[in-house]
Order: sequence, then structure tokens, then C-alpha cells
Amino acid sequence: MVTNFDDLDLDLPSKKEYTVVAQVKSYKWSINDNNAIEQCKTAIEKFKAEYAILITTAKISDEFNKKIEDYNDSKTQENTGIISLVDGEKLAKLYIKYIRG
Repeated sequence: MVTNFDDLDLDLPSKKEYTVVAQVKSYKWSINDNNAIEQCKTAIEKFKAEYAILITTAKISDEFNKKIEDYNDSKTQENTGIISLVDGEKLAKLYIKYIRG
């Protein structure tokens, strides 16, 4: 069972298609905005998505990360609607790896 978007092996050919929604937030320091989580939940419901990716330029606060973990724990049994986080540091690393090569 996949419990996090990071656990998906997207390199292997698969007949399974996933619906993934993305929410992008720009914050200067750290994120602790319940509205971002609510927007992910709304998008998951609207598009019947298995996963949401919350991308932010900020650092993820421990409190915010705990909120996401609690939400994901409640969804693990259903295996749908999981929210993954990409913070500013991870975003920069992805940019360097995949865009700048």
C-alpha cells in the first residue's frame, strides 16, 4: 500500500493512473497555514485525486508537518487523498537536479 506520494515508483511502466493535484504557496519564512491544507483537501475531493502535492518556498514548521501527518494517517486506510510536502530546500534541489541538469 502506498502511503505517501514519494513511495510511488513513477519510473516503472504501469497501467495504473493517478490523479494528482498541486497547491503552490509562496511564503518568506515558514509555513503554518491551515488554509493550504484545506485547499488541498478541497482539490482532492473536487478532482477525486489520490494525491496532493503541497509545494512551498518556505520551510515546513514542525506544527504544520504534524498536521499533514495526522491528516495522512486518517487517510491511510482509504489509501487516497494523501498530501505530500515539497519545501523550499527540496524544491531547490529538484530544480538543480532536473532543470539545470
